[in-house]
Amino acid sequence: MSNTPTPFEALYALLQPAMHAQGYVPVPALKQFRKNTDFGFLNVVLNVSTYETESIVDLHLGVRHNRVENLMYAFSNGLPGFRPDSNTLLSPLTRIFNNPAHRYTIANNTAAFEQLADTLNTLMLAKGWAFMEQISKLRQLHLLFNTKPETPLALVFNAYHRVLRGLTIAHLVRAPELPDLFEVYHQITEQQIGIPEYTKRFERLYQYLQQLVEN
Repeated sequence: MSNTPTPFEALYALLQPAMHAQGYVPVPALKQFRKNTDFGFLNVVLNVSTYETESIVDLHLGVRHNRVENLMYAFSNGLPGFRPDSNTLLSPLTRIFNNPAHRYTIANNTAAFEQLADTLNTLMLAKGWAFMEQISKLRQLHLLFNTKPETPLALVFNAYHRVLRGLTIAHLVRAPELPDLFEVYHQITEQQIGIPEYTKRFERLYQYLQQLVEN
């Protein structure tokens, strides 16, 4: 059996010192580094798809706010077993730099792994860690999700989860525009997402949030 590390193992090990310096611990079973917080966790997720001579790599930055996930997850299409590890936001690092291409293709050799690790660490220092600090604040997430509710978010891939989480975050920060957000997101759910069951779940979430306010 070969002791040569896989491309994922090599990159994961190269990134670990910088992650450790920021208080993130390895969670290799979930292909991430994680920093537990009083509100949930922050995480950096490494994805590596390996082929014969090259690998495709991306790095995602995420946050979990327990209050958001505990309210909305039952109304989502997420797998029940993934509920404790779900992210309120999970975005490709390069999207923070307005770069739509978020994957790196590299050769399967040590020099390429080291060069990519240096690139990723440089991007994290330039904007990545500041972004993590920003998304740790629920009100900042409210601004990100809900300032332009009618506009797709480059940092959020799943449009249905965007409307669920956007509405829930607005409820938690007691945003006065919550009814208006419901109308915009309801229209998006009906007309753009177009899955009747999802529309019903979204309506049930809003009713549930209203009940919480009334009680």
